[in-house]
Amino acid sequence: MKKLSILLSLAIPFFILSCGGGSSNEEGNTKEEEVKVEKKTTSLSDKDNMMNRLEELNISIPNEMTFVEIKKAYGGGYSVQFISEGISEETRTMLDDWYKEQCENLVNDGWMKRNIRDNEEMMGIVANQDIFIKSSDGIDISTSFDTEKNSYSVFVKP
Repeated sequence: MKKLSILLSLAIPFFILSCGGGSSNEEGNTKEEEVKVEKKTTSLSDKDNMMNRLEELNISIPNEMTFVEIKKAYGGGYSVQFISEGISEETRTMLDDWYKEQCENLVNDGWMKRNIRDNEEMMGIVANQDIFIKSSDGIDISTSFDTEKNSYSVFVKP
């Protein structure tokens, strides 16, 4: 019993320190940590904040695309939609190439890509969707092309 008491008295301080009970250095925050805190406090429901976040992620939106709206996304966060209506086949090809370039740029920036849809066609809509993961961040980018209306939509959830 005496040995158990001594063992517990030595183990308890170890557990307290290993569970974050030690001191913290407030000035030791890195710039990356400060950016993460700032990002979490900035609401992406605002168009300017959303566009700034896309710029931070190096996601550029082509001039052919028009901002539509920002919606509350399933699972939390916000999603932004852009559209280009009545486009030619040449513009569609250009937008498809833009999408591929954005995906390549994210991978080159260290994001891990997971393809969800690749030119999947259903009821006249051709869809692409990729999810990118880096650290605790995630980006969901998708496109849809309506073959009847010749409209191209882009959805981004940073």
